[in-house]
Amino acid sequence: MSNPLRFLSRRRLLAFFGVALLLFGLAMLHPYPRQSLFGPTIDGIPWCMWEARLLQLMDNSVKRSSTEG
Repeated sequence: MSNPLRFLSRRRLLAFFGVALLLFGLAMLHPYPRQSLFGPTIDGIPWCMWEARLLQLMDNSVKRSSTEG
């Protein structure tokens, strides 16, 4: 029985792990998968998404109050 690992050279293994690391890094740039994997959630929604929504609502209320006054 042949060993399938003997066909993988060191260069191919490094290329495979490099591509996997690159894809993982690109996925971690977005806050949703990063917080889903590493951070706290509220009802399954990452904390950073709650923060972003809250900051957006606060910014809108500040803009609205400054234009009314």
